[in-house]
Amino acid sequence: NRFERRVKDLLSKMVLLLKTFIMPGMLTLCIAGGIRNAGGYVWAYNTQPFFSLKNSDTTIAAYMSVIPLVAGSIGAVVGGIISDVLVKGRGPAARIWVLIGSQLLAAPFAAGALFLPAPWCFLTLIPSNVFGEMWVGVASAMIVDLAPTVIRTSSIAVYLFIITVIGGNLTFLYHFCRKV
Repeated sequence: NRFERRVKDLLSKMVLLLKTFIMPGMLTLCIAGGIRNAGGYVWAYNTQPFFSLKNSDTTIAAYMSVIPLVAGSIGAVVGGIISDVLVKGRGPAARIWVLIGSQLLAAPFAAGALFLPAPWCFLTLIPSNVFGEMWVGVASAMIVDLAPTVIRTSSIAVYLFIITVIGGNLTFLYHFCRKV
């Protein structure tokens, strides 16, 4: 029966998805992606209160409505492209180095956003977001590398679901830690 065959195929793909996501490499990638995603959520949640200590709301709006959107989007795309180029000559492990390097490059610029006066505090967010958001493209490419061909699309969907759930719920820890 056609229906039974589809149900059986769906169940076998779900089992394969489960087996794929309990692999140590995939688990590590999901946890790391969730934590990095949580960092982005906490940053976004606290940006306006932090910057309004020294800047007007219109100044904050002028910079923060454009910089994360444009620079973050560029970073996500560039991260995937750079990791694809490096993988050709060095193998899939090169993607890990792109992840590590991009986050290390982003850190000093993020610190500049915390310590420099306007407009420099906002302008340092451009390289911070370009480098800092490279993880999105790299991690997605790593998911594609690790997942079996028949479930690659589903694997990306499950990965995005997992990091969103982890990242969204870790923001609660921020509020808890702030009270302590």
